[in-house]
Amino acid sequence: MKSLYNRAVNIVQSKIIEDIDRYFERHDNLPTLDQYYHDRNNFLQQIWQNIWVNVVQGAYSIKERKQYLIEKGVQFESADNN
Repeated sequence: MKSLYNRAVNIVQSKIIEDIDRYFERHDNLPTLDQYYHDRNNFLQQIWQNIWVNVVQGAYSIKERKQYLIEKGVQFESADNN
């Protein structure tokens, strides 16, 4: 999990740097970081969750994820037998 976490952190950092570059390029007058944060707050709040979910889902099969949840005591109904 640590390697997955580190991979997700690196991806998020890269995405935020790209977003900052694009944001500042669109403005004639240099905005403050506070203005960037205000304008891009939704993106910043969602980027970690989206990247983390994608990295973890890509690393484990559906069967492995279900087994993990079962081991943690999570009960759910499933339409298939995987």
